[in-house]
Amino acid sequence: MTFLNRYRLAVAGGVLTVVGVIYLVLATSYSLGTLDQPGPGLFPVAVGVLLAGTAIGTLLEGIRRPLAEAVPEFDRRSALRTVLVFAVVVGYVLLVGVIGHLLASTIAAAILLKSQGTKWLWTIVVALALGFASQFVFDDILGVPLPTLTFG
Repeated sequence: MTFLNRYRLAVAGGVLTVVGVIYLVLATSYSLGTLDQPGPGLFPVAVGVLLAGTAIGTLLEGIRRPLAEAVPEFDRRSALRTVLVFAVVVGYVLLVGVIGHLLASTIAAAILLKSQGTKWLWTIVVALALGFASQFVFDDILGVPLPTLTFG
């Protein structure tokens, strides 16, 4: 068993920890706002904390794994799903300013749901519900303005 194979969980956790910390540092450049009026940095900072925290947990699990414990084999299907999630997030970021949050989040949710084998009817219903619910929570409840589809 090679070093990388033995410690691949720790290596992945380490790389993601670095990415999470860099993301968190960049996210703190935005204003957090106040409890009454959340700023544009609130959500990115929350995501950065979750990403870094999860990555640190993965790193520690990889380091603490007993030598005798079997290391899970590479699963191509899971890797492709991970790439798809990353592509959907990148696609959302690229499209949200053009087509707005409601449409971009609904499309993103539909792609992710369909990739998990969800039937078309449920994919459409749940994706629409997630799109409208996130729009309502961020825009109406939290007062965080989201990009909208504009014509012209």
